[in-house]
Amino acid sequence: MLGALQIGLASAAFAQADEQIIVTAKPVLVGAGLAASDVPAQTASLGPRAIAAHGSPNLTAALADTVPGFSVGDAAGNPFQPNISYHGYAASPTQGVAQGLAVYQDGVRINQAFGDTLDWDLIPPLAIAQADLAGANPVFGLNALGGALNVRSKTGFGAARTALDLTAGSFATFDAQGEIARQFGDSALYAAGRIAHQDGWRDGQHSDIKTIFLDLGHRVNDTEFHLRLNAADNDLNGPGPTPVQLLAVDRQAAFTIPNVTHNSALGANVSATTPLSGSLDWQAIGYWRYLNSAINNGNAPNDTPCADNPALLCAENGAQSTGRDGAIIPAFWGAGPYSELDKTTTNSNAFGASSQITWRGLLANRPNVLVGGAAIDAAQTLFSATPLIGGLNLQTRDWVGPGIVLNEPGQTAPARVAVGSQVLGVYITDTWRPFEKLGLTASARLNDAQIDLRDLNGGAVSGTHHYTKLNPAVGATYALATGITAYSGFAQTNRAPTPAELSCASPAAPCTLANFFVADPNLRQVVAHTLEAGVRTSWRGATDFTVHADVGVFHTIADNDITYINSARLGRAYFANIGQTRRQGIDARLTAVRGPLSLALGWALIDATTRAGYSEAAGNNPAAFGDTITVRPGARLPGIPQNRVTLGVDWRATPALTLGWDASFETGRVLFGDEANLTPRLSRFTVVNATASWAMRAGVTLVARLENLANAHYASFGIFAPTAAVPIIQVPGASDPRSLSPAAPRAAYLTVNFAL
Repeated sequence: MLGALQIGLASAAFAQADEQIIVTAKPVLVGAGLAASDVPAQTASLGPRAIAAHGSPNLTAALADTVPGFSVGDAAGNPFQPNISYHGYAASPTQGVAQGLAVYQDGVRINQAFGDTLDWDLIPPLAIAQADLAGANPVFGLNALGGALNVRSKTGFGAARTALDLTAGSFATFDAQGEIARQFGDSALYAAGRIAHQDGWRDGQHSDIKTIFLDLGHRVNDTEFHLRLNAADNDLNGPGPTPVQLLAVDRQAAFTIPNVTHNSALGANVSATTPLSGSLDWQAIGYWRYLNSAINNGNAPNDTPCADNPALLCAENGAQSTGRDGAIIPAFWGAGPYSELDKTTTNSNAFGASSQITWRGLLANRPNVLVGGAAIDAAQTLFSATPLIGGLNLQTRDWVGPGIVLNEPGQTAPARVAVGSQVLGVYITDTWRPFEKLGLTASARLNDAQIDLRDLNGGAVSGTHHYTKLNPAVGATYALATGITAYSGFAQTNRAPTPAELSCASPAAPCTLANFFVADPNLRQVVAHTLEAGVRTSWRGATDFTVHADVGVFHTIADNDITYINSARLGRAYFANIGQTRRQGIDARLTAVRGPLSLALGWALIDATTRAGYSEAAGNNPAAFGDTITVRPGARLPGIPQNRVTLGVDWRATPALTLGWDASFETGRVLFGDEANLTPRLSRFTVVNATASWAMRAGVTLVARLENLANAHYASFGIFAPTAAVPIIQVPGASDPRSLSPAAPRAAYLTVNFAL
């Protein structure tokens, strides 16, 4: 798909002097190469040094350190599967989370076709040359409600380099990342790889990561070609949220396991850039991506011994449980307890192409940059879901197999559905400078999306959904003085409902997040309107003193927002349009460097609320009165901290030794499932970390990292779970449904960087 247009950030308000990187290859589909001062929206730019500031490269952690409005949640209980949020909009690997950020890698949109989810484990962090984050803009295509993240990879052009990062530490962590770059005349090779393992500190928590990235480049005069290959084979085990009563006696405990995700991915893209004349450039890209994501998720059972015949199993509606062949299932585990294993597989082939032309010239004798292009993205996805009833290990609450496949039409029946999706985008953006200090920008994009669902089991899912939207944007920047720029802008963006949402959008046929495809009603597309304004400053004193500051405000109204609503059937829900939601707030960041000291201070205020009331079933909400709860206008949206403060201090004690401290503070988040705001929020928390970096000798650097120095007990994600439905021998009679994903305790890591 088209890359992050208009945000080719040659410099950024957040970038430090030593963060400038030389990328000799022309970036593909990243727009007009505008400096951040010319973009009428909030921006941030991170290079390799910032991404690896704490030792091993970590993109999402670096964004959380650098961008005030960016926060990380831990829904899965796995550090490689973070839920991230920017301005209250999410980019998450978790189905059911309303996705609102568009993410690109080398010009290719990498939001997954089935649910617009983001698999962060597939992005090799060492291979990142630059990551640019920008506010809402329609040229980024679907899902850019809150903004877009554009990741550009390194190439082999430039100086030869070989590097190896080795990290070891707490929770049996081992992470090896290496890269090599070589130029051979007009050709170049870049390769990066990663092998990582972590046992984790909680029950049922461990991961194995294997990723490879390869870039082959070639130049013919001023034309440049690239072939990029990505591959990954990752196992991710996350225990997820645990009931608070169980956490009180065992903070490492999992509720129900397994919760395993296996991601196998392979991708390729081919790009070309060439000047058509002295003022005209052409860029094009074609890509193919394959992903097989298999999830095994242990859950509370929907089938237990029948009340009138304990020798047989019955579903929660009283009907006798049947297997794949229609045979009645006996109570093979005696009186129980039983558990259910939901197995889902998403097999997706995504492919597409895009082309873009950039013209730099004069309009009315004043500088002008005009960019136009088109993109098509398509995908074929096969989704299957199979529930198995099995026993339960009382000690670990682990599912015990081999189990029997359940056949329960309209409930948790085995599903097999083919999904075809196609998105066409045509866009244009123009930036004109009528006066030296004033820049004006106007943009527009037409999105046309079609989603076809075909139920291979002959169910009620089959249907075609079509969405079209023309989104405009306007903005201006003005240089108030040397190093001080003000900006303001308006942008309209949209997202189409995902196949996952469309397959579970009927109140009459609700589903679980592990089992979609039970009905096919239509949903309306989400359309967001964003106003932004702010001031960026950069000042350098006569002495060794540099200050960067950025203060911005944003206001976004999303019409027909989509959320996951509780059904009258306990443990079931469905997706629905809920009317307007509003996300507004303030972002502020200050960085200052003087001699050996540097300071970074950030603050974000995010007021995220629903503006239209609605009713839903109470579900597991312990504060509900009766079977229904009412979500009133002004209720806060779940999972978004209202205030977030970050602080970082670095001291270069000697030319070889740097000591650093960083801290973050967040106010409590509303639990998912508590859209009516009836229960207490998560507790506010403060986390303090320390880093020491020692350049031992040329090419060898040692980085020691201590995280959560005070061993704070906190959680960044909470939800309600059917606690009473699963026996917990550590807490007999536990019934409190509030469940949290506890954050990791104090941990230590040691990284050795070799630059060969």
